[in-house]
Amino acid sequence: MDKIELDKIIADHKLWLKCRGDRRADLKGADLKGANLRGANLAAINFARADLTGANLSGANLSHTIFYDTNLTGANLSGTKLRETNFCGANLQDVNFHHANFIKTDIRFCNFTDIKGVSTFTHRGHFGMAQILGDDIMIQIGDIRETKEKWLDIYVPVFERYRYSEEDIEIFGDWIRSLA
Repeated sequence: MDKIELDKIIADHKLWLKCRGDRRADLKGADLKGANLRGANLAAINFARADLTGANLSGANLSHTIFYDTNLTGANLSGTKLRETNFCGANLQDVNFHHANFIKTDIRFCNFTDIKGVSTFTHRGHFGMAQILGDDIMIQIGDIRETKEKWLDIYVPVFERYRYSEEDIEIFGDWIRSLA
């Protein structure tokens, strides 16, 4: 897709977000390799199965955006807002997530090879993600996002409530403690 066409779609979408237009952007399957969407409001756009290899999305609002089965290899998502964003099945290899804000983000079945700014952990189908934000470490497991210190206080009762095995609780506790 050329830059002029993409800019038009994004401009129409911006009007839609303000309830002044009738065109919500649908970029499903689009070839957007290397696109520069830095700082754009891309909330609620459908990028399912699109190719965003090497794209710059830094500082963008990606809340409620769909990246289902999308190729984001090498993309820059630093400083993005990721509230209820769907990355299910996305290729996130070598993606930069420094200072990205994850809230209720669906990251199941993703390729996390060499991602930057985030530490992930999977054990028997259970998934955890930690993000270093300055001096703080935010950890998300399931729908719960808390600081490392808070997780150290609550992880045993939380995992017991969700019926994790004692072994799983111990393994996740080791991972939480290992985060520097």
